[in-house]
Amino acid sequence: MRFNGQVACPGDADWIHAHADCCNPSGARVRWDASRGPLEVELFDSEGDPLPLSAPGDIDQRQPSEVYLLRAKYGGPFLVRVQAPGAVAVPYSVELFAPVFVPKPSFIAPQATPDARGDLSCHGR
Repeated sequence: MRFNGQVACPGDADWIHAHADCCNPSGARVRWDASRGPLEVELFDSEGDPLPLSAPGDIDQRQPSEVYLLRAKYGGPFLVRVQAPGAVAVPYSVELFAPVFVPKPSFIAPQATPDARGDLSCHGR
């Protein structure tokens, strides 16, 4: 499942909630234009603890414009957090790897609009 046109606003975290049936590959790939700024991407369990990516077959690839995080075998709810640590809004897309996607209100990304120069401005910022 892919979500294009998301925007990470400074100071806010976007949370994507999903559920994986037992023992399936689960995670996310987040892509963005690195010239717009950095993004931080992490996987968490339903309790908010980071999911370790150290088992055989797990993937933890981090590049300036893409983060690919995947648990080779996982079951249960998990969360993907995307946030912009800088001072500017950063557009991104996310590809979710999970047998079951569970949309939650907190997945709704903050609204952002381009200014006269084309830079994104987050509402309320």
